[in-house]
Amino acid sequence: MLNVWDVAIDAADKNGKKLRDQFTKAVMQGSSNILELEILTKQDEGTEGVQSKIEGEQQERKNEEIGDVQQDIKVVQGKIEGVQGKIEGVQGKIEGVQGKIEGVQQEITDVLRRMHDQNDPTLKEQLVEDKKQLVAYQQQLVEDKKQLVEDKKQLVAYQQQLVAYHQQLMDRVKLLLDKDKQVEGLIPRPVQLRDSMSRPEGETELNVAIMGTNRTYASWHAKFLERALDYRMPRKGFMG
Repeated sequence: MLNVWDVAIDAADKNGKKLRDQFTKAVMQGSSNILELEILTKQDEGTEGVQSKIEGEQQERKNEEIGDVQQDIKVVQGKIEGVQGKIEGVQGKIEGVQGKIEGVQQEITDVLRRMHDQNDPTLKEQLVEDKKQLVAYQQQLVEDKKQLVEDKKQLVAYQQQLVAYHQQLMDRVKLLLDKDKQVEGLIPRPVQLRDSMSRPEGETELNVAIMGTNRTYASWHAKFLERALDYRMPRKGFMG
């Protein structure tokens, strides 16, 4: 037959088992939370790796583009200088032709003066022929000068196009150098993931569960001992 002490012990064991089960459940739940946090941490690390890879590839592409544009700038700059040389060459030809035109004009003036002073019909006829040749030559020089001037205009226009393109390339390089990472914000940073998942909350929940269960078990155990001592019932292995 069970006495009061046996009944109290049995009740205590049942209540203790219940509380221990609750405690174990709380610990398991906390462990699950920690496992989930570990998984999130690994996901964060994986995301960080992907982010770094994207940024690295993007930076590599940007560096390649900068190199290509800088090479184009050198090519265009060379063309600009080459066209400038041609313009100066054509300008020299124009000045040379202009000098010839002026020289021929002086010869024509001399021929006209000699024709005016010449009374010999044969010599005068020869001077008229010389004048015709000089005038024809002068007209050819004028046409040559017109063509050279047109060539110069085209070269200047082409040079202006090259200069404008050169400026576009310079602006492109500046933009690439000044631009921040193009994939910034495309994938959330790991710290954003941790913040959004409230990582510390799981750890706090585990601590609260363990500490709360410990306090409950300790409180029950103290009350049991107090009641058991009140009975002052002797039991084998126990001194009242």
